Amino acid sequence: MKKLALDRRTLLRGLLGGAGVSVGLPLLEAMLNDSGTALADGSDLPCRFLMFYWADGVDIASFEPSGTGDAWNLSEALQPLAASKSYVNILTGLQNPSTVAKTHHVGMTIFNGYNYIDGGGLDSDAGGPTIDQLIADRIMAQNPDLPVRSVHTQISKRQSTDGDGGTNAIAISHRGEPGNLVANTPITNPREVWQTLFGSFAEPIDTRPPRLKVIDAVRADAARLRKTLGTEDRKRLDAHLQGIDELQNKIDAATPACMLPGEPTEENVDVGGKEPITNVTQAMSELIAYAFTCDITRVATVMFKRFVSATVFDEIQAGEIHHSASHQAGNNTYKQGVTYVMERFAQLLAARERVSE
Repeated sequence: MKKLALDRRTLLRGLLGGAGVSVGLPLLEAMLNDSGTALADGSDLPCRFLMFYWADGVDIASFEPSGTGDAWNLSEALQPLAASKSYVNILTGLQNPSTVAKTHHVGMTIFNGYNYIDGGGLDSDAGGPTIDQLIADRIMAQNPDLPVRSVHTQISKRQSTDGDGGTNAIAISHRGEPGNLVANTPITNPREVWQTLFGSFAEPIDTRPPRLKVIDAVRADAARLRKTLGTEDRKRLDAHLQGIDELQNKIDAATPACMLPGEPTEENVDVGGKEPITNVTQAMSELIAYAFTCDITRVATVMFKRFVSATVFDEIQAGEIHHSASHQAGNNTYKQGVTYVMERFAQLLAARERVSE
């Protein structure tokens, strides 16, 4: 049987309340060449880039894995990544410190390779553009119609207790040229992230009784397409439609070239003085995953926590600021905190896997 070739921009189409509805598809085998190394028309597969950053280091003994190549083994702190191990690589022994010494700030050069600019006291500014923005430059030059150049998110809202400042203290992404940089300040509220990514496509809120879901409008077209796909592509299509159905609560108007996630209710507001870190991570992860899948943007960053911040991992009853715990050799709370961060990183990976299937 000859392989069906689908365009990457193939949509499922239907009618909803007299309006045309279209839903984007995940990357199916039918959209690829025979070897799966390019799209069916010979063009390169679209690439995504994401930086996930957390501060205050790791406990090397419990973090670094053993073994190399395919034989590497998960360490104690990396156990949350077990479900994703087949495609995760851990690089160790890398250092890229600034030759301008300043406590807390020295490692921030990892994102750009430039010495930072000493702002005096406990302040420093980035010395050059970060890798995510160089990648965004390249992607936008090749794909000028992408709706969003890059999106930047932050989970914990806590700031430095030591007064650290400058652009390095507030952002991990910087755009421009040395001497003329702009910090891409991350957004802490998932609803604001949704507006940045999807707001320009959304219809005004309709207060009338809910109508049919968009997923119902394209079901017939999905069934037709399903008959032409192989077993694995059918599974991917079914999982994709299921994911859309779960996320869509009140979308009852026509949407653009991909099904959009509903606006989240999570706003990253403290509850009883504690940050809802797991819920915020989930909301941000799904928004980024859908932005990647829908080709709204191909570059994103997640600042999980700022350096020297007053973040306390209340959800694991840490009881003390994570940064403070990092200064105490052998502190078990600190080690648990690093594992907790890996659990949140695993959340992000899981969201991307589920949405892109």
